[in-house]
Amino acid sequence: MKSNYAQQLLVLLTQDASLDEIREEKFLISQIKEHQSALAARQEPIIDTALRRLSSCRLCASSSLRRCPQSLTQWHKAQKLLESWLKHDKNINLEDIIKLNFLLSASPKAGFRTTNIYTSMVKHVDPGELEAMMDYFFAFFQKSKSKGSLYQAFVCRYWICSIHPFADANGRTSQLVADYILLQNNMLPQAYFSLLEALIIADPLKKSYMTPHQAFKKFAQTIINAYLIIAPSAGEK
Repeated sequence: MKSNYAQQLLVLLTQDASLDEIREEKFLISQIKEHQSALAARQEPIIDTALRRLSSCRLCASSSLRRCPQSLTQWHKAQKLLESWLKHDKNINLEDIIKLNFLLSASPKAGFRTTNIYTSMVKHVDPGELEAMMDYFFAFFQKSKSKGSLYQAFVCRYWICSIHPFADANGRTSQLVADYILLQNNMLPQAYFSLLEALIIADPLKKSYMTPHQAFKKFAQTIINAYLIIAPSAGEK
């Protein structure tokens, strides 16, 4: 049986957008599609170059990668795994996400955390509930295919950060899983201009929690950032 916190978190993660919010989200999606079409018309090799060209922005937005050489080494190993997935057009599953986190965190053992974890003084989902919560995430992730690959990538980013299933590298894991979905569908990966822009998390116990709509707006902007870096005029007519 889920704890009160886990139940509250699921309610927040699955919160429906209002009509005005849906219109705003559709506008952001249309912007990204315009950038995508404009860059595709240039016939530039997106998948082969985007991660490398955006790497400096990623370093600026990650204190973990900047302060720890080992984390940076693991990050590069994880990107190699993504390249392998892309080469084979892999349909990822939960085991793949666990493997990716194992590479990023260099943990002695792959899998979900076995101890409680706190961020900003808030305790996340209990370890005993992580398997059920991640199964719920993956079912929602599969269901989100009907809303398009952009939204499916967002679900990876938002849910994994919010559930915090791993002892370390939850943000980096969610970022790279989302990037894989984007790249697999010929979109640029995320690019952050600040640490705050990278924060996408739902927490029902905080006064300033992020709803799915608020998180989606942030997520969409990081993709627009990437297009502005790679091809500043790609969205211009």
